[in-house]
Amino acid sequence: MRLLGQMAALLLGLGFALGLGGCECTSKLGEYRVVVKLSDAGFEADSPSMQVDLVGVTPTERQQLEAYDVSKYFSADDAFRAGLLADGPNKVRIARTFRAGGERSYELVLNRRDPMFQAWDQRGVRALVVLADLARVSPGSQPSLWRGTLSLDKCDWGNRKELPPVEISPGRVTVPAPPEKK
Repeated sequence: MRLLGQMAALLLGLGFALGLGGCECTSKLGEYRVVVKLSDAGFEADSPSMQVDLVGVTPTERQQLEAYDVSKYFSADDAFRAGLLADGPNKVRIARTFRAGGERSYELVLNRRDPMFQAWDQRGVRALVVLADLARVSPGSQPSLWRGTLSLDKCDWGNRKELPPVEISPGRVTVPAPPEKK
């Protein structure tokens, strides 16, 4: 019996040495500085303003929002967008107005001491969906490109405190991908 225990310990130790035990990351909302900005090229000083929404989403909400029609989302009477809280510590949506001759960027700081971070963490938020109403800026572009999803999961970005910027150019929202895992 003692020999069996020693062999089990040896196999377990060998498994960890070979990486079979692995080190799994537990998904959680990371503390980051995220900048959403207009690209330096493509917008003239007299370009029309545009609505930009930053929406903190859970994995389930992410699927719903990524499948939702962006043109409909920005329509005046869209109940889905109106239902996303935009005020108070429990806000889900941060609404901004960008314009080439005015506000060109927004900085979101996710910090565990912030009531919004605490509410997002408690809800299970793991991503930020950025939607830009580019209809007047780029009339011929595809509305599906007016949306991008940025992971806010600590497992994807590790110990970084600042994420690469989300960039809005005429016709599309470009979101950085997390680095490849080693």
